[in-house]
Amino acid sequence: MKFKVSIIILLLFVIVSAGCTSLSESTHDSADKIYVDYVSAGYYYFEDDNDRGYNWTIYQDDTTWYVSGKTPTQFITDVRNLEYSSDKSAYGKVEVFTTFNETLNRGFGDCEDLSLLLARGLHDMGFDTCVFVTYDHVFVGINKAQVESGYLGINRMIVQNMIYPVADKNCVFYGYYALESTSNWAIGYFDEYDIEIEKIYYL
Repeated sequence: MKFKVSIIILLLFVIVSAGCTSLSESTHDSADKIYVDYVSAGYYYFEDDNDRGYNWTIYQDDTTWYVSGKTPTQFITDVRNLEYSSDKSAYGKVEVFTTFNETLNRGFGDCEDLSLLLARGLHDMGFDTCVFVTYDHVFVGINKAQVESGYLGINRMIVQNMIYPVADKNCVFYGYYALESTSNWAIGYFDEYDIEIEKIYYL
């Protein structure tokens, strides 16, 4: 009887331990090593190797010195003109989230750095923005109604030398047009429709 009780206790311990492990273990994509940590109630949180979370990084700096006097199109173009460089290339195997000022000062970033920069700057101009995180990519969302009304003179085409036509694309996620920080795609263009959003950071 004692043996059976011991076996049952041991099995319960293994099950509980396995459950805890599944909640705390991290997986990451092959490109930028964005952590996806499962916590209570199935929510996600994202942080870099320096324990910097997204929310802290988004709100850390004052942006008015840079965005004041710029049009939305000018600012979007400025961000897209920064060099794309993965943290793997710049720092080895370390994932680093950089703040608004840090990204501008170093002149490069990967998809999450540039997306945080873009979303925060547009937010401080008066736009309703968010940051979408997928398994292997991060991009900005910008309020669909604001874009379609031409709010603050925003131009959905953004730049004249955009790479892809906008007519056949109309990607909207949760009321936000997709807005890439690392390419000259028109607002609303995205190269795939069927993507799974892991987390949305609303500003």
